[in-house]
This record gives sequence, C-alpha cells and structure tokens, in this order.
Amino acid sequence: HVSAMTVSSDKFKSQLDVLSSCIDKLPHAFEKVKKAAASCEKSTVTVSDFIDILDERLTSTKIGYDNVSNTITAIERLLVKVDVSRQVEEVLQQGENADFEAFLSSYDRMEEAIRFISNNKEFVGATPVLAKLQNLKYNSQQTLERMFNTTLHALPAGIDATKYTVEKLQSPSHKFHLLDKESLHTLICIARRLYTETTSDYLRVFTRKMSQLFFNSLKAWFTPSYAQKRDAYWKSKNITHYDRGSHGFIFGVLLYVRLAENILELCTAIVNMPNTPAERSNPDLVTQIMEIIVDAPLTLILKEGKIIVGDVDEAKEEFEKKGSHSGYSSSGLNVDGLTELGFGRNNQVYILLDVVDNLTFGSFTRSFSSLYSSKLSTELKANLRTKASQFLFKYAQSIAIHQGKETSDGIVHEITNSTVHFMRKVFEYNAVLEDLFRGREKELVPYSADGFSPHEHSSQQDKKKKGFERMPSSLALQPPATPPVPEFSSNVEYYHLRMYIALLISSLTSNLHNKAKQYSRHNSSMTELSYIFLINNHNYMLNAIVGDKNVQAIVSSEQLRRTEELIRSYIERYFVTSWRGTLKILEANVTTIDEKLQKKKNLLHQTTHISKSARHAIKTLFKNFSDDFEAKYHQQRCYNVPDAKLRSEVQQSIKKGLLPQYRECVIKYGPLPFSKSVEKKHKYLRYQPETVEDMLSHLFEGILH
Repeated sequence: HVSAMTVSSDKFKSQLDVLSSCIDKLPHAFEKVKKAAASCEKSTVTVSDFIDILDERLTSTKIGYDNVSNTITAIERLLVKVDVSRQVEEVLQQGENADFEAFLSSYDRMEEAIRFISNNKEFVGATPVLAKLQNLKYNSQQTLERMFNTTLHALPAGIDATKYTVEKLQSPSHKFHLLDKESLHTLICIARRLYTETTSDYLRVFTRKMSQLFFNSLKAWFTPSYAQKRDAYWKSKNITHYDRGSHGFIFGVLLYVRLAENILELCTAIVNMPNTPAERSNPDLVTQIMEIIVDAPLTLILKEGKIIVGDVDEAKEEFEKKGSHSGYSSSGLNVDGLTELGFGRNNQVYILLDVVDNLTFGSFTRSFSSLYSSKLSTELKANLRTKASQFLFKYAQSIAIHQGKETSDGIVHEITNSTVHFMRKVFEYNAVLEDLFRGREKELVPYSADGFSPHEHSSQQDKKKKGFERMPSSLALQPPATPPVPEFSSNVEYYHLRMYIALLISSLTSNLHNKAKQYSRHNSSMTELSYIFLINNHNYMLNAIVGDKNVQAIVSSEQLRRTEELIRSYIERYFVTSWRGTLKILEANVTTIDEKLQKKKNLLHQTTHISKSARHAIKTLFKNFSDDFEAKYHQQRCYNVPDAKLRSEVQQSIKKGLLPQYRECVIKYGPLPFSKSVEKKHKYLRYQPETVEDMLSHLFEGILH
C-alpha cells in the first residue's frame, strides 16, 4: 500500500507541474487570440465600407436611368402636344361652321397644350409652337364671341305683356322662358371658356341685350297703344268700377319683378358658371351687371309711379334726362279735382291705395331687395305712401267742403253715393289704412257741420266766402256741430280704419247739411225739399252701412241709432215745414165757421138753411184747402224718394198729420148747403178724404209735371 501511494503521489505531482506550465503559457495564448479577433474586426469594417460604396454606385446608376426615362417621356409628350395643334387647328379654323361640341372639345385640348408647353419652354421648338397655339386661341375666342352674340340675338326684342295675366305673374315660380335649354347651354359653355379677368366683351354684349329686352318689355306695356288695348278690353267686359289689382302700374311692377328674377337667374348661370373652379364664382360681378340691366326699366317704373301721384312734369323731365323714350301716360291723380277724388267713375283713389298695398304687402315685395331695386322698395313706396296719406285726408276734407249742385228732386246726391261706395271699398285696403294712419290719430278728427275740423281755425268771414253761412231758422233742426268720435281702444281691430270711417261719415253729414241750405236760398217755397234731400241721403247712408257687414262691424251702434233718429226728425220737420200751413187753413176757418153757425141755436146741425157769412166761410175753407193741397201736390209729386219703404213712411206722416182734421171738416161741413147746387159745391169741395189719401200715396215718385 505504501508503495502504491508513493507512485500515485509522484504522478499527481508530475501532472500538477504540467498544469502549472500550461497556466503560465495561457496569457500568451490570450494575447494571440485577442490580436486575431482585432484583425478579424478590421477586415469586417473594410467589407462593410465596400458594400456602402457599392450601394451608392448602384443608386447613382438608377437615378441616371430614371432621368433618361423621364427625358424620353417628356419628349414624347412634347411631340404629342405639338401634334395636338395640328389635330385641333383644322376644326377650330372652321369657326361657326364646325360642329359646336367638336369645336368646344378642340378648344379645350388646345388650352391644355398651351398650358403644358408654357411650363416646358426649355425644350427646343416649344416657343414657335406656343406662339402658333396662342394665335389659334385668339381666333377661336373671336369665333366663340360671335357664337355668343348670335345666340343672344335670337332672343325677342321684348316680352309681349298682353299674353300674360296678373294671376300668372303673381306666381313666384313663373318663367318667361327667354331662352330654350339648348341656347342656354350654348351661352354657358361659351362663357365658361371666355371668362378671364381681362376678357369681358361678351358680358357687355349680354348686359346690353338684357337691358334692352327688359326696358322694351316695360316700355311696350306703358305706351298709350297698350293702354288703349286695356281700355278696350275693360269696355268689352263692361268694367265700370276699378277692380282691385287691375291697374296697369301694378301689372307693370309685377312684370318688372318677374322679368328681373328671370334675368337674374340667367345672369347668375352665365357669370357664376356652375361646375367651374370657385374663383369663377363672382357674385359681385352679378350684382354689377344686374344694376346696369335694371337701371333703365327701374327709371321707367319710377317715372310711372310719379305719374300716378300727379308729378307728371317732374317724371317726364327726369325720364328724358336719362335719354329714354318720351312717350308717357297721363293717368296722374289730382287731389284737388272732384273727378280725380273718386266721386266719378275714374275711382283713382282706389288705384293709389291698391298700388301702395301691393308695394307694401304684395306677394312680390320681398323680391325687391334681391333685385337691386332699393329705389322701387323705398323711394317710390315712400312717395306713394306720403301721397296716399295726403289723398285720404284731402278726400275727407273735400267731402266736407264739396260745392256741387244739389239735386233737383231731392234724391241721393252723387257725393253720398261715392262716399258710401268708398267706405265699402276702402275696407279691402284695411291693412294699408292701418299702416298709413298709425301715429296720425290727431288728424282723424271728425268735421263739424260747417265743414271744418275743430283744429282748423278760420274766421267767420272766410267761412262765408266758402259758402258756409249758418242755416236759416227754418232749418234749425240739424245734427251736432261736431259728431262725437266713437270710443275705440287702440288695440281694437281696425282701430284707425274705424276712426277714418267716422271721419268720412261726419264729413258727409256736414256737406249734406250745407247742400240742404241751397234749396231755401234758391226758392223759399222749396225749403221742404231740403228735408226730402236729407231724408234720402241719410237713409241711403244708413242702409249702405247696415247692408255691408264689414262697414257695419266698424260703425258703432250709437252712430247707427243717431242716424235713425235723425231721419225720423227730418220726416217730422218736413211735415211741419211743408204741411203745417195747410193744417192752419183748416184750423183757422173751422173756428170762424163754428162761430157763425153758433149765432143761431142748433144751426150747426141744420142741413137746409145757413147764413150767408157761414156759407162764405165754408167755401173759403174748402177752396183754400183745395188750392193749397193742389199746389203742394203738383209741386211735390216730382220730388223723389226712391226707397219704397221710406217713401211710404213719409207719406204716412202726411196722412196722419193732415187727413184726420180734413176728414172731420168734410164730415162736419160737407153736408151743409154752403152752395146752391151739387155741381157748384164740388167747385169748392174738390177732394174727398179718400181722394186726398190716394193722391198722397202717389207723392215722391219723381213724376214730372
């Protein structure tokens, strides 16, 4: 064992020495490995740099290839564009003879070639080609402008307004179809290609043509020949009173608005050109063009508006300054003339109200601001409103101071008929009147019986000059000096219209009483006719108010009650004025006869013998009564009370006041022997009570002598 262990120890030691020797050599080996690794890394970096260099060279080669390719492509495109000029030149040079769509297509290709070559001028040969194309474009534009003008000249010189009605023109969707679809398409296509910031000749042509068409259409409507045609039409339809909305000026304004709308639509389509770049949408240019187009037509409308309010000379002068046509109508309103005040058949007061109504509340009013017609919606409307207000107040005043002749038979006067008709008609324009009178309540003061409103202070001498003397005592019964204004709250419907109707009624009442004075001034024996006149006129006014639900709703019940009482008082006063003297004949003679018959006892009841003085008194009674009755009957038989009910009422008032006493006299004295024979008795007692009653039933039928 010991021996074995020794051997193993030596072996171990020997191996340990080997290991120690290897460890000593290890650093040298590490250094060698380290150096080898460094050498390998260096080689790797060299390979990487070589790869980068190679990549750069490949990239440069690719760029060079692409440049060659692009150059070849550009040259090919240039050759194509140069060839385009040859292809389109033949079509474009045909001008108007070429197919329109082919011409437009060739024009577009030419413009595309011009843009391309302009961006590639560095290529050899580009400059002469570009010059040739520019010259071709100029000639093509001239051709397009001629096509544009030719298409526009196909438009009518003007619109024949007689082919249209107010109802058609009142529709906002109404179209005049100035151009067919094909022509409109032609204009838009041409305008799309001609539009530039500097090229506008075609727009000037368009503006001039539209302005002429617009103006000629309105001028034709407002010329006398068309007025004559309208008058002939109205005559054929037996139109005697003005029909709302039928005045030519209203039709002219409607025509203006609808034409302006149509032309605006056409102008927008041509100038703004839909489906084109945004920079070609030019609303300011549309506005400028439309202002030029509507200038002359608007001047014509304003001139006609001035004529309506009576400024004929001013309208003509202003219009001729514009260099427009010199023909003008003469349908102006003169607020100082009776006929023009609407008492006649012209009814021009309704025309003025109707025009103001249409300009203020018409269906086309909202279109004015969009049609570059501020003067039409402001200046003209303001002038017409002012004139309308003046006219309405002047109308009421003219009713109160009207100096027309009274009627010969006491029938309803024209002024009453016209005023009543006006009260009915004016309700149609209630919105206008409410608008016009708002803020002017103090001016809506009823007129007094002398024809002056309370706030007008005139001397008695001035009033006498105008024919407003006080009524004679025989006509003492008259309405209050100033009829009271109905009590209306400002929030009541038709507040201002109610006040104006009250003003008209008071004005008419005042005038009727002034006219009634004229009968007694001409002939004192005709005083009773003044009451027949008042009875007829007030009754007509009352029936007209009651018979019209609109007017009746406006007039107060108190006003109606007072009018009824006034008519009854006139009937009573008529009897007193006319037949009171006849009654006095009976009363005075009855007393005398009774005194003479009472001188002898019971002679009053005798039928055989009466005194000579008694006979004479009875003869005087019957003769005077018969003479007076005959005179009044024949005189008043020509008086006229057309209303059958009213006529019967007046007749009954006479019968009730006269017949009872006359019948008593006939019964009492008729049987007495006041004459030698029956024949001679009839010479005095000419009318039995029944005959008188029958004759009275035929009074006031307007039968001439």
